[in-house]
Amino acid sequence: MEHLKKKQIIAVALIVALLFAAGFFYDPGRTDVAYAADPAPTGETTPSAETSPTPGAGTAEITEVRVYYDREEIMVKSSKQVYFAVLKKAGDTTTKASELRTAAVDATGQYLIDFSIISPSKAGYIGLTTDAVGDAAGVVNVKTVELVPTQKKVVYNLDWSAEGSTAQQTNVIYSVEVVDSTGATTVYKNTPATGEKPMADLNIQWKKGVNGNWDTISSLSAARWQSMLISGTTLYLRSGATNVTTPNG
Repeated sequence: MEHLKKKQIIAVALIVALLFAAGFFYDPGRTDVAYAADPAPTGETTPSAETSPTPGAGTAEITEVRVYYDREEIMVKSSKQVYFAVLKKAGDTTTKASELRTAAVDATGQYLIDFSIISPSKAGYIGLTTDAVGDAAGVVNVKTVELVPTQKKVVYNLDWSAEGSTAQQTNVIYSVEVVDSTGATTVYKNTPATGEKPMADLNIQWKKGVNGNWDTISSLSAARWQSMLISGTTLYLRSGATNVTTPNG
C-alpha cells in the first residue's frame, strides 16, 4: 500500500512539473514573466499592413522638365539622380521600384531620357523620380510626364496658281488637313473660316530634296517656289515639333 502511494505522489509531481512547463499556472505576483502569443498555424502568415510612399518623396528634387519632341528626348533638372519608368495610363502617380531605369546625365548635370520607344500615334506617359527604393512594398512616387500624340496623317494642299507670281509663301500652301490619332480631321487655312484654324498654329517646316535642311515655312519665298518649279525637285513639308517646359509642381 505504501509503495502504491509513492507511485501516486511521483505521478502527481510529474503532472505538476509538466503543467508548469506548459504555462498553465499563473502567479499574479510575478512581473518578470513574458507570455508569447500562439504561433500561426502551419502554412498561414500574418498579412502585412498596406503602405504607401510619403507624399512628395522622390519628386521634390525635380525642379524642371523639358520635352523635346524634335529629338524625342526629355531633359530633367534635379538635385539628385533621376530614375524613370514607362507608365500604363495618365492617372498613374506611383510605380514599382523594380520597373525603374537610371537616366543618363550629361556634362552640365542635366538628366536625359530618350522616349523614341514610345509610339507617337497615341499618348504616352513617363514617370520620373529620385527614389530608387520606395516604401516597404517597393512602391515609389513619380512625377508624370505626358507625351502628346503626333498627327496620324497630314495633307498639304498647294495652290498652283501661285506659280510665276510674286505672291508670298502663304499663297503657295492653300490649306492643311490634319488627321489626329482618333481619326478626327482639323483644317488649317491662311484665312480660317468658322470651324477652321489658322495655319500658323502648325509651325510648318520645309526642305528641298532628301539631303536638304529643314527650315521654317517663312523662308519659302515665291522666288524659291518658282525656281524649284523650273528645275524640278522634291519638296518635303512637315508640321514642326513644339517643345514643352514644365517646372515642378
